[in-house]
Amino acid sequence: GGSSEFADSVEKLLPLLFPGQKPEPLSPEHAVYKTGATKLGDVGYRNYARKTLGSAKGPKLQGIEKNGRVVCFYSREDLSAGLVGQPVDGIIGYDPRTATAIMSKIILYAAK
Repeated sequence: GGSSEFADSVEKLLPLLFPGQKPEPLSPEHAVYKTGATKLGDVGYRNYARKTLGSAKGPKLQGIEKNGRVVCFYSREDLSAGLVGQPVDGIIGYDPRTATAIMSKIILYAAK
């Protein structure tokens, strides 16, 4: 649900999995957002997330790249609860429409 405890633990694990690398924010113009038939549209966050994140408007994905391709995507903001499509309160993450669009693009990007 976008908890800082989870994000902090992942951020400690990633350097063990990818020595010498750390996730870097992906530009809003990154190829992942352009993958598929259309570019990623407006990004929506859950109401609770907007209270915590303020006026965040664009996607906040991070990635670890190897040889010019992202090999690990990471998001402090929740995607999984958004995929369920339920209006759950207390989630710091994307709204269901945006979570589904981002995950679809990640899958299409990985398939290339």
